[in-house]
Amino acid sequence: MLAEIDGFTARDLCDRYSIDRSNFYKRIGKLKELGYEVTPAKESGRAVYNLSQVNILDSLHDYLKTSGNKTANFPRIDTRVDSLVRQSHETQDTALTIARTQDISTPVLVELVTAIAHAIMPPVDPLAHLAQLERAAAHVWLLTTGEVKGLIGVAPTHGMRRHGFMFEKMGQPGRSVEWKVSKL
Repeated sequence: MLAEIDGFTARDLCDRYSIDRSNFYKRIGKLKELGYEVTPAKESGRAVYNLSQVNILDSLHDYLKTSGNKTANFPRIDTRVDSLVRQSHETQDTALTIARTQDISTPVLVELVTAIAHAIMPPVDPLAHLAQLERAAAHVWLLTTGEVKGLIGVAPTHGMRRHGFMFEKMGQPGRSVEWKVSKL
């Protein structure tokens, strides 16, 4: 079907959900109020919704089919997460377009999407916390209990030794105890 390749028009989606245009545009307006990006692209003079936007509309439609659910109660999107999701969907849409035009098999497509995902979100260095502790020790910085806990996973105690470092309680100038980090 052409709509599945090029996108979905408002008419396609009204038919899909068995609703009139007025109700459809009310849904679009409410989704925008809730932080969702559902503005259609213009293609050949037509407003066209992409696959990720249709997925959002499908979710709303399924939500509304449940007795008692109202559009106003549909979950609001966190804009920080939305930007990552939008990036992911754009990447996925691009990969699907490439796959369709190049006749790429599913395993190759999965490998392509995985490579793109790793490029967007590089892996976390598992030793980064040790490098930060080493910097704190070298500069003789005093860290708060919360900062130390964030680095080693537990609140420190005086004289505690962990990961090749020793933690000494240096005082409590404010609400939080400060700790000196020494490399063993």
